[in-house]
Amino acid sequence: MRAHIEFELPALHSSSPRLSLLSSFCLKAHNDQGYLQLMLHDCSSPDQLDISLSDHSPASAAALPLLASMLDYLFARSDQLNRIYLAPSLVQYLNQCGEYDAIRKMNDGEVYAVDRARFYQQGMLWHQTGSQAAENRERDTLYQRYDFQSDTVITLQKLDTEHQAHVLQQWMEIGRSDHAATSQDCIAYTGNRTAQQQKQVTPLLASFDNEPCCYIETCLAKDAGLAATEEHSGSVSYHALLGDPRFQDECYSQALARAISHFIFLDNTEVESLQVTPWTQNPELLNLLRPAGWQFVRELEYSSQHKTRTDCNRQEFFNNVRL
Repeated sequence: MRAHIEFELPALHSSSPRLSLLSSFCLKAHNDQGYLQLMLHDCSSPDQLDISLSDHSPASAAALPLLASMLDYLFARSDQLNRIYLAPSLVQYLNQCGEYDAIRKMNDGEVYAVDRARFYQQGMLWHQTGSQAAENRERDTLYQRYDFQSDTVITLQKLDTEHQAHVLQQWMEIGRSDHAATSQDCIAYTGNRTAQQQKQVTPLLASFDNEPCCYIETCLAKDAGLAATEEHSGSVSYHALLGDPRFQDECYSQALARAISHFIFLDNTEVESLQVTPWTQNPELLNLLRPAGWQFVRELEYSSQHKTRTDCNRQEFFNNVRL
């Protein structure tokens, strides 16, 4: 690891932290509210890491997002790391900052450790809903995270058909020669889908580095006709309907699949599984979904056309998918 590398990670709940790699064993996060500097210590097992407090600003609420940004970096850069142990001095500092309960939520009751799967279910930096979302309505941003594998910032926001119809208009015109799509076509498209299907749809616009890439709809799987049993009645289904062809390669597709799954699981803690039904004739899509935690369930038949029921389980996603 080279020293003196600095980059910024987006954060919805606070001023975006900047991470500085001061050396192979020293990591610093800072923003306009404070700073936190950690020392990294290797453990005997490659799936574990020890971190200790090296330097810090006065105790404040800024400590948790700074720590979270560094934990995100450490977990994301390793395919094996599953647990990070906190030195007593670091835990004591976090207690002074009033973040004791937040740390306990990131492990199985062991206050001196952070479990990777539990950490990514907290959404401290990336997810916004409820009162937090009401405070930041500039673009109705619901989820934002730097994806280390694709080296891009992925953003999910509520689609504003009044101001963003031109984006869908461009995508609807791709491959069409009969007539040009209009903004009214786009508004009618999104509105009529919801009305005709009589289901509660959440329309989302996904972006890579602030460039819109895909229009997505999420709804309860039972409203999409996919929840065949009561056990799956709370599952969520999503459909990627329109998009920019520039972002359809393997890297972007898998990054988007990870981000959407992560967002839905954060947005509703009661959702235990996600479901999609790609066409059976499109095996490439299934291959793209597998690394993002999706598994084949069974084939379905709609009007003599075959689809493939594919699910993503919450526990399997957070335990096995590297964000």
